[in-house]
Amino acid sequence: MNDDATPVAAGKPGMALEVHALGKTFVGRERSSVAIGEVGFEVADREFVTVVGPSGCGKTTLLKCIAGLMAPSAGETRFGGARVSGPVSDMALVFQDYSRSLFPWLTVRKNVLLPLRGGARSDREQTVLESLEAVGLTRFIDHYPSQLSGGMQQRVAIARALAVRPRMLLMDEPFASVDAQTRADLEDLVLRIHAEFEVTMLLVTHDIDESVYMSDRVIILTTSPAYVQEVLPIELPRPRAQDVTKAAPQFASLRTHVYRAITQAHGDTRRSTTAAAAPNPVELSTKQNSAFLV
Repeated sequence: MNDDATPVAAGKPGMALEVHALGKTFVGRERSSVAIGEVGFEVADREFVTVVGPSGCGKTTLLKCIAGLMAPSAGETRFGGARVSGPVSDMALVFQDYSRSLFPWLTVRKNVLLPLRGGARSDREQTVLESLEAVGLTRFIDHYPSQLSGGMQQRVAIARALAVRPRMLLMDEPFASVDAQTRADLEDLVLRIHAEFEVTMLLVTHDIDESVYMSDRVIILTTSPAYVQEVLPIELPRPRAQDVTKAAPQFASLRTHVYRAITQAHGDTRRSTTAAAAPNPVELSTKQNSAFLV
C-alpha cells in the first residue's frame, strides 16, 4: 500500500485512530443516498474495538472510509495523528470474501509475498514464513487457494495482512462465510494475533456474540444513515476462551445489552417510517380540496 496519510497536528497521545464527524453520501443523477450520518469515535493503541449495527447501516462503508479506500463526504479520519486521504502503509484490511481477495493463480507463498516490496528477497521470504506460521499454514505454503478450505483461505488473507507488519488491522466481517466451528477457531486465532503482535484491531461484524467475545469496546451504530448509538466497554478477563468466556453470566448480560440496542434501533426506524408513511388527515383533506382549485 502507498502511505497516504497527510501530516497534521499531532493526535491524542495513545490513540491509534480518531474518527471525527465522518459522513458519507452517495450522489446519483436523480437522488442521493446518505449512508453514514455522522460517526465519531477513537481507538487506542493495541485496543480491540468492534463495530456492530443493523444490517445495511453502513458498517462496510465506514470501514472503507477509515481505510482510505473511499473518500468521506464530511469529517475525517486520523491515523497516528495524520489525516487519512488514501491507503496507509501501517494499516491493513482483511475483506469478507476471501475467494475474491486471494489470487487463484498464485500459491499461498506468492499471495502472502505480494504486498512486500523492497529489501532482500531472503528477508521477505522469512516474513512470509513467519506470517504463515502465525496462522498455522506453513505446511500449505506451496498450495493454491482452490486446494484449501474456506477457513484456510481466510487464514491466508490474514497472513498476507500480517506480512506488512501493520500497526492497525481492519477486518470487514472476515468470518461471515465460514461454518460455526471454523468461525470460533478463527476468532481465537485473531485474538492470539492481537496479543502476540500487539496490533490495534478494528472489526466490523454482524455477529453479536463475536463482538462481545473479541472486544475491549463495542461501538453500536444506528440504522442508516449511521450514527453512534452507544460505545459499550467489554470488561471480560483476557485471555478469553470459547467454552469459558461465553458461559460467563457477564458475557450473557453484555450480549443481551447489545442485542437490545440493535433491535431498539430497528424498532425506532420502523416506527418513524410508519409515521412518515401515514397520511396526515388535515394535509389529505387540503390536497383533496385543492384539486378543485386547479
